[in-house]
Amino acid sequence: MNGTETGKQIGAGVIVLVLLVVGSISAHHLISGKRRDNKVPNAISIRPSWLWSPQGVQEEEWKHFDDPRGIECGPFGELIVADSGNSRVVRFWEGGQVEILGGYGRGPGEFVMPVDLYIDHEDSSLWVVDSANATVSTYALGKSQATFIESHRIGYVARHNNPSLVVAPNGGSFYFTSRTSQGRILEVDYDGTPVGQYGENWAPEDGSFPLRNRGYINLDADNRLVFVGRFVPRIEAYSLSGELLRSEPFREEEIRREMENANRVIEEKGWDGAYAVPIVGAYIPAKSANIYIISSGLRIDVVDGTTMQVKSTYVGETKYDDILFQSFCVREGGGKEGDVVYVLDRERGGILKFTVVPAND
Repeated sequence: MNGTETGKQIGAGVIVLVLLVVGSISAHHLISGKRRDNKVPNAISIRPSWLWSPQGVQEEEWKHFDDPRGIECGPFGELIVADSGNSRVVRFWEGGQVEILGGYGRGPGEFVMPVDLYIDHEDSSLWVVDSANATVSTYALGKSQATFIESHRIGYVARHNNPSLVVAPNGGSFYFTSRTSQGRILEVDYDGTPVGQYGENWAPEDGSFPLRNRGYINLDADNRLVFVGRFVPRIEAYSLSGELLRSEPFREEEIRREMENANRVIEEKGWDGAYAVPIVGAYIPAKSANIYIISSGLRIDVVDGTTMQVKSTYVGETKYDDILFQSFCVREGGGKEGDVVYVLDRERGGILKFTVVPAND
């Protein structure tokens, strides 16, 4: 949304138990970009297509996502979406296979408002946060079918606005960030009992950035909790016990200028309730040494997880600035295959697939 977010809330939709996937729809254009590191002069291409699009492709309303909140790249080549407004989780493969998990209800394995997903790739388990039921449910993922294991009622933490979830690799704890956690990482056990609160609620003294009232957490290959601030451009790494291991600024001066420009436009346009959102998502693929960060304007920064410095940047045109980014995931390809980025568009209820490939010399 070109660095702005309206705060629009979409109501819960009709309960849906079945779904049909329509194949990929190729876009009739190519978003070309450039790599913003002068040491690597090669351009790159971001090739877009709607993997799941509501734009007249699926005629029946029940086939659409409704206010989808979370997306994960599954261990068996599938994509998994927290379809919040439809009170379900959708697991599907690009070839057309679909599996529906849950459905409306307040019992074990049922959902009212699933909002975030986490996959433990060591044992292929899926964890689903439901902010209305205040639960975290877990499934064992098979190659074609998932098996419900159990639900954990964890109370107020899950009710936070759009919580971001990480599950401790050896079990026993959940880690959350959310709007109401004010930039902190909250740890609770499987019964919802608070264990710890990590990080600080801070902002620069000059007032150039608001409080970090939202962030994104991921677990990296070294089992560190990696926090990326949504408003304050900073990357932090914590141990599972909450010790701050590293903290580095991320594009601080650039983002400061971008926010000033965006806020100026908001004021000039008189957009009541709108605000600038410089960082719209962060993701670490399974066992990856990279952190992927999406900023407004379809800018994808690949950050080295050890040094926390930007390795490369891909910038698309502003064709898709009207996307209401909600979540994304990445399948790393490497070499000529490139990385595949799946962006969840909450406003349209669609998924935009980008293949980021090195250009020819």
